[in-house]
Amino acid sequence: MTQVRRLGHFSRNSYFKITLANSLLFVAFTGGSILNPSNIEWLMWGDPATHYLGWEFFRRGPLDAWPVGSSPLYGAGYSSSVVYSDSVPLLAIPLKFLLRGVSGHFQYLGFWIFVCFVGQGLAGLKLVKNLRVPHQIQLPLALMFSLMPAFLYRMVIGGFGHIALVSHFLLLGALALALQPFSTKLWSAVIIVSVLTHGYIFLMVAMIYVSTVIQLIVKRHKLIPRIRLSYLIRSACVVGLSSLSIAYIVGYFDTPRVSEEGFGVFRADALTFMDPNAIDFLGWSRFLIDIPWSDGANDGYAFLGAGVLLLI
Repeated sequence: MTQVRRLGHFSRNSYFKITLANSLLFVAFTGGSILNPSNIEWLMWGDPATHYLGWEFFRRGPLDAWPVGSSPLYGAGYSSSVVYSDSVPLLAIPLKFLLRGVSGHFQYLGFWIFVCFVGQGLAGLKLVKNLRVPHQIQLPLALMFSLMPAFLYRMVIGGFGHIALVSHFLLLGALALALQPFSTKLWSAVIIVSVLTHGYIFLMVAMIYVSTVIQLIVKRHKLIPRIRLSYLIRSACVVGLSSLSIAYIVGYFDTPRVSEEGFGVFRADALTFMDPNAIDFLGWSRFLIDIPWSDGANDGYAFLGAGVLLLI
């Protein structure tokens, strides 16, 4: 009994430590000033400007717009959605109603980056715990997720960044869920949050969920206690219908058909996990050499870091 209490105390203490450590990492990498809602100077470049301006146009739109995420003021002659400016609908939609009548600049993207830092640590720690990693190295391994270039590169660096795609904690959370007893409620929560964050994140989380369900269906006769097939089918229906409903409400389907160049340009290949340098930012590794690539491929940048590669 005493040992169980000690393990519980250690677990709570480790979550506090990772939260504190990642809060300090956030300040170290960003300076902390991006938490100021009136500070928009750091966003006035490249893609971050699109994220911020998409929010401002959405914020000034009618409150009775339907779907809720519809942004009729954003676009040349047609209505779009706050989803397609990558403005994190999870925060944009409630803030549109809460800040109605409030004048002046307001940005929440710095706060979202802070959430991603803390979430990266907490989800990473949960994942290594579910992997049954020894207690002594759980915190260092969890911190590695927050120091991976693939995570840090998505922030605003040199005027470029994809802020909604910093949300790697949802992917780590989905992987952690795949390694623990199946829960429809938890999966629904993670998938709904991912829908409200970014379409790419949602698709990756959904693939982890589908693979988990398929694995349980294949192995359910070997599990003790055995999971009923009917339960898994009901779970898939609940998760699928809830995610599609939320996607409709926030405006995933509220956009005209348009054509766009770039298919096959903004890509990644297997070498991206080992290439330390991005076109617009150099210096992620002192040990590995740069692997040349063509313009546009930096959008698929996913360097794992020398430490993670060494572990692999």
